[in-house]
Amino acid sequence: LQLNENSLPTWGELKPIFESIMPEREVEPIAGMQIKTGVVTENG
Repeated sequence: LQLNENSLPTWGELKPIFESIMPEREVEPIAGMQIKTGVVTENG
């Protein structure tokens, strides 16, 4: 899974991947981290 700044996948696209490799209880904290990281990045 390669990512670059110009074509970042949405969490909707990533969540099924995480769910397939991780216990469900671990997915939501990662979602929160992704959202916080995205906000921080977008706001500079």
